Amino acid sequence: PPMGSFLGVPIRVGGAVFGNLYLTERAGDEPFDDVDEALITTLAAMAGTAIANSRLYERAQAERRWLEASERVIQRLLAGRLSPDDAAEVAETVLAVSEARGVVLRIGEGDSELAATAGDAGGDGPRLAVPLLGAEERRLGTLEIVRGPGGHPFDDGDRETAERFARSVAIARELAVSRIDEQRLALADERERIARDLHDHVIQSLFAIGLTLQSAVGDPASPTGAKIAAQVDAIDATIRQIRQAIYRLSAPPSAETYSLRARINTLVRQTLEGEGLDSRLEFSGPVDTLVDTSLGDEVAAVVREALSNAVRHASARAVAVSIAVRGAQVVITITDDGIGMPASGRRSGLENLRARAVERGGTFSIGPASPRGTQLRWVVPWKAS
Repeated sequence: PPMGSFLGVPIRVGGAVFGNLYLTERAGDEPFDDVDEALITTLAAMAGTAIANSRLYERAQAERRWLEASERVIQRLLAGRLSPDDAAEVAETVLAVSEARGVVLRIGEGDSELAATAGDAGGDGPRLAVPLLGAEERRLGTLEIVRGPGGHPFDDGDRETAERFARSVAIARELAVSRIDEQRLALADERERIARDLHDHVIQSLFAIGLTLQSAVGDPASPTGAKIAAQVDAIDATIRQIRQAIYRLSAPPSAETYSLRARINTLVRQTLEGEGLDSRLEFSGPVDTLVDTSLGDEVAAVVREALSNAVRHASARAVAVSIAVRGAQVVITITDDGIGMPASGRRSGLENLRARAVERGGTFSIGPASPRGTQLRWVVPWKAS
C-alpha cells in the first residue's frame, strides 16, 4: 500500500535472517529518524535472542525425549523384554518421539531384512535417512523419518540427534543378539554334556549288565534262561531309546533357523539306524553360529561319506564323530574300530573329500586309528577367504 514513511530491520537468529520487522506511517507523517532506527534495531536484536533461546530450549527438550526413548529401547533389548528382531516397536517409538508423519526402519539386507513402518511414510515431505551403525562402524540397517507436506526441513541438529539414537539402538541390538547366542551356546553345551554322560555312563553300565546277564543265561530254553534273555532284550531296547534321547538332546532347542547340529544329528541317526553300530557324536565350539549353510553342506557330505564307508567296508562295531570350531577352523574327526583301510579298491569318495578340503584351503587325511580301525580328519577355515 502507499506509505509516507517506512523503516525495516532484519531479525537475525544465529547469524541467519529469521524474518523482518517493518514499521510504516510514523505518527505525524514525519519520517523515521536515527533514534527510531536504533530503537527498532535493538528490539529486533532482542527478538532474535528470544527466538534463539526458544529454539535452544525446544532442541534441548527434543534431545531429552530422544535420549529417554533410546534408554527405554536399550533397557528392553538388554533385559530380553524386546526381541532384536522386533523392528515395529522401535519404529513406533521413533514416530512418537520425532513427532513425524511416518517412520521406516530396516534391519539387515536381502532375504533376511526386517522392515517395519509406523505412521504414513508415503507422499511428499521432508525426509531424513540415517544409518544404523553397530560396532566397528558396521552398517546394520537404515532409519528413515518423514515429515508431512509443508513440514520444516531437517537440519543438522535433527540429523545428529537421529544418528545418536540409531547408533545406540544398533549397538544395543548387537549386544542383545550376542547375549542370545551365548545363551544358546551354553544351553547346547549343557545338553551335550548330559548326552555325553548318558552315553559314557548309563549306556556303558547297561551294556555291562547285559553282558553279565548273558553269561548267566545257561540254558536259554529253561524258564529261568528265557526270563534272563527277555531282560537282556529289554536292556537292548532301553539302550536304543537312550540313543534316540541323546540325538534329541544334542539337537538345538529351536529348529526354526538353520542348525548344523540338528542337520548332522539327523544325518547320523538316519545313516546308522538299523546298522547295529554304537555311535558317538560330539560338537565343540560355536558350530551353529559360525558355520553357514554353504560350509554346512560340505560338512554334511564329509560325515555322510565317512559313515557310509564305516557301514559298508569297515566291519566296525562303533564310530565316533567329532565336529569342532577351533579358532578359525572347522575340524571334523571321524573314527571307527573296524578292520582299517584296504590295500586297494575304489577310493573316489575319499578323493572327493580331499578335493573339497583343498578347494576351501584346508587339509584332508585318513589313516589308522589306535588301537584299531580308521580315523578321518577334515580341516578347513570356517570363513571364506
